[in-house]
Amino acid sequence: MKAQGETEESEKLSKMSSLLDRLHAKFNQSRPWSETIKLVRQVMEKRVVMSSGGHQHLVSCLETLQKALKVTSLPAMTDRLESIARQNGAVQSLCSS
Repeated sequence: MKAQGETEESEKLSKMSSLLDRLHAKFNQSRPWSETIKLVRQVMEKRVVMSSGGHQHLVSCLETLQKALKVTSLPAMTDRLESIARQNGAVQSLCSS
């Protein structure tokens, strides 16, 4: 029988894997990565007025990412996403615009 700590760690890894799979699926859709990063910046900086359901879904996804990655700032989020992208072979420039 697994110890509780091992089970919790296994659940965390499973959730992270699921989150990465969803991120990969979004990455492989038609929206360019640069556009996605631009939207992430806008939402993180709270400059966008959330008026449509699509924006609300994006905010919800970003909140989930923030909690999963344990970050509280835009630079920290960008650094973590760049690191994850490099580790998973989704290397593209995320340079500031």
